[in-house]
Amino acid sequence: GTLFTQLPNGTFRKASSQPWSSHADREDLGALFFDADGDGDPDLFVASGSNEVDLTP
Repeated sequence: GTLFTQLPNGTFRKASSQPWSSHADREDLGALFFDADGDGDPDLFVASGSNEVDLTP
């Protein structure tokens, strides 16, 4: 996926930082906007993981 940020004029721009690109092999399972830090602005939380088990020792 690609992260976009909304500009004050309502348009969107691709974010300069793509924080989850290092986890591109994981499946995104859900997303939620909520005020995680109590500053009044919505924050995005993305749940990412995998449903595979590596049994190699």
